[in-house]
Amino acid sequence: MDVIGISGEFLLHNKPAAVNWIEGQGKSVAFEAVIRGEIVNKVLKTSVFVLGELNMLTNLTVYAVAGSLGGFKLKTRRAQCITMMEATNGKDIHNSVTTLSIEVGTVREGTQFPSISA
Repeated sequence: MDVIGISGEFLLHNKPAAVNWIEGQGKSVAFEAVIRGEIVNKVLKTSVFVLGELNMLTNLTVYAVAGSLGGFKLKTRRAQCITMMEATNGKDIHNSVTTLSIEVGTVREGTQFPSISA
């Protein structure tokens, strides 16, 4: 009997592994948004500078000290993702999220993508 392992669990689907961070798997996505300072003040009851500091302390410093493999994030459902926040023009906050290794098309309508249906 021949035993064959497809990818041999080497890619570690949806796990914070260096190979997924370096080579990716599935699709990569990056998005960004600028939130006006008055919205941050009114809705979140804080300032853009506090959010930027929070991002630096929690998403970057803590994850780096913990030895995270590509997981510098703020409440995302992905293991490998970088969340950045910084004050822009002195009053608004620029947010960006970059994530690698998204397994696209695993639920419901996702199978309509050509790469998945193939």
